[in-house]
Amino acid sequence: MFPVSSFSLIFPSICFHDPQHKSSFSKFENISQLLSHIKLLIRRRAAAITAFDACLNHEAICHFSNIVDGCRPAPQGFLAKSYMQRASACKAFGCIAKSILDCNKTLALDPTCIQALDTMASLFETIRCLPYCLHNLEHLKLLYNTILRDRSFWDYLEASLRAIPGHSEEVLCIND
Repeated sequence: MFPVSSFSLIFPSICFHDPQHKSSFSKFENISQLLSHIKLLIRRRAAAITAFDACLNHEAICHFSNIVDGCRPAPQGFLAKSYMQRASACKAFGCIAKSILDCNKTLALDPTCIQALDTMASLFETIRCLPYCLHNLEHLKLLYNTILRDRSFWDYLEASLRAIPGHSEEVLCIND
């Protein structure tokens, strides 16, 4: 048998003693793994949304569960949106408790999610838990008041209308 040092002299292309070579290899490997994970998340989300649009709510719930319960981490905004979409699928399927739980998880990740507050209020109204419904509606009202006070909503609306081809400036006369 050859000692390790002589092995590296005989086969220098196999041995990664060059720290620069190893670090660049690991960077490319990490980027490749990250990109493949992002592609996987996007494919799973597309499959879940397709199942939800086709009224296959149980299948949509399974796909969204694969996203949010996955072993590898995902961006916080992506998870919040996935929890909210799973909550919508659970609501359509009739799993009210699971839908409320997913709305709570959405609000933990994104406290300003209007859709989560609205969905929770309607779910609490459905099960006749009116104090919790009122509580969520009050939070929703505070969020809308904050948006209107900061005028960020109007800026958002103006920017989104400008992005639509064929809209003119007369449409934006909201304050008149």
